[in-house]
Amino acid sequence: MKDFKLLIQNITVVHDQLQQQAANAVNQSLTIRNWLIGHYIVEYEQKGKDRAEYGNKLIPNLAMELKEIRGIDTRSLHNFRLFYKLYPQVGNYLFENKKVGSLTPLLEEKGKMGSLTPFLPLEQIRGSLTIESDSLENKVNGKHIITKLSYTHLEQLIRIDGGLKRTFYEIECIKGIWSVRELKRQISSLFYERSGLSAKPEKLSELVQQNTSPQKATDIIKNIYAFEFLNLKIKDVVEESDLETALLDHLQEFIIELGNGFCFETRQKRILIGEKYYFID
Repeated sequence: MKDFKLLIQNITVVHDQLQQQAANAVNQSLTIRNWLIGHYIVEYEQKGKDRAEYGNKLIPNLAMELKEIRGIDTRSLHNFRLFYKLYPQVGNYLFENKKVGSLTPLLEEKGKMGSLTPFLPLEQIRGSLTIESDSLENKVNGKHIITKLSYTHLEQLIRIDGGLKRTFYEIECIKGIWSVRELKRQISSLFYERSGLSAKPEKLSELVQQNTSPQKATDIIKNIYAFEFLNLKIKDVVEESDLETALLDHLQEFIIELGNGFCFETRQKRILIGEKYYFID
């Protein structure tokens, strides 16, 4: 390879592609795990032999027993359960592609677990949980939910009331490759409501997408859920200087948006106290 610029280009391309592939693999495994945990919880609530013993305390008791697994607590378990109920199409994708068998452990003590097995037919998994889960019409394909959205995106989406509104943001988020921050911003800006009131919603969508920055592979990797899923400590991945830079970037943007009357003087300002210099933001 004689062209130095071509060498740089090839290295950059292979890095970007494989970094994205690695990020997607982590994200998909995390999302599938959380959906399956939600499935197991709901199935137990319906068919567990001793479910009456736990009642409303099931999830707190589960959180207590699973406390050794980072990232699993009462709040997350409630979210996994809701994620499962709102996204039955994920089950379609997993079972049609025979992914579940290779991603879940064999349950050795089946007698104690009732009908809890990772190889249930899709019809049983769907059950009759909610009106939404009875029909897959007007839902984004499960493959796109798994491969195009991170679980952090999905945590924002399950908070949205109304299937149509949720689907709207799913489609726009996938189309624009939005970061989680961008998704939050668009929800807060009432993009869905504004689109409904717009005479030309497609023009509004085009304008919004033009003004958004696409998500990067590092956005997926450097989130708290990925750290916990991989059993990594945040300090193992994010250097203090990186964290400081990120915080100051957001602070600087925020102060600029506030307009007149606010001042961001400098980063690491040197001040003299006594006979010693210190650096503050």
